[in-house]
Amino acid sequence: MWMLTKFAMIFFILALSVILVAYSANEKAALCSHRAAYTAIGIQNAFVNVLNSPVEDERKIIPLERMLSAGGDEFASYEIKLTKKTIGNGGEASHRILVQVLPTRRANCNGFANLEYARGDNPSDLKKLQDNDISFIAGSSASPDTLTVTPSETGVKQSTYLILIKCSGKKWPSRKYLFVQDCKQQQPNECYNFETVKKQCGWEETGGSGT
Repeated sequence: MWMLTKFAMIFFILALSVILVAYSANEKAALCSHRAAYTAIGIQNAFVNVLNSPVEDERKIIPLERMLSAGGDEFASYEIKLTKKTIGNGGEASHRILVQVLPTRRANCNGFANLEYARGDNPSDLKKLQDNDISFIAGSSASPDTLTVTPSETGVKQSTYLILIKCSGKKWPSRKYLFVQDCKQQQPNECYNFETVKKQCGWEETGGSGT
């Protein structure tokens, strides 16, 4: 009887340990998803504020956290994916930027947000942007549809800031632009700025000596 009781106690302790470990893992995943969603919505709000701002030319600096969650576990390292996507066709088309925040070592944690910058065949009256007016910048080159930002990397691969620059041409009919840069510099003044985009945004005449 004593041996049976002992085995029962051991079995109970082992079962309880498994339950606690599973609960701890689920709790970590839930907290990670919450943090990822919070980060994605923060980036979404930055885009919305810039696009809806009445200011014609605007530069927004978004500092990036090195880790998604505290500690050095599998939920800490993450990346951000920005994707231009069109849902639907013709006059019903919705032109969006999708924001995904994903840990690089786990699959059961993610954050998602999206924003609409144009609807139908033509840009909306409010934002006046089309697909070819939005440039994703990785290093010195532009990626047409997707930008992957890596805040958890080290050295030259680490993304430190997400830079948003909205500007308009200075001649009628003016054209609006949105530049989104994955900046890996330590100081934000070394990232994309109005000087970088002066040809597109009208401060310098194309083929001229500048204004």
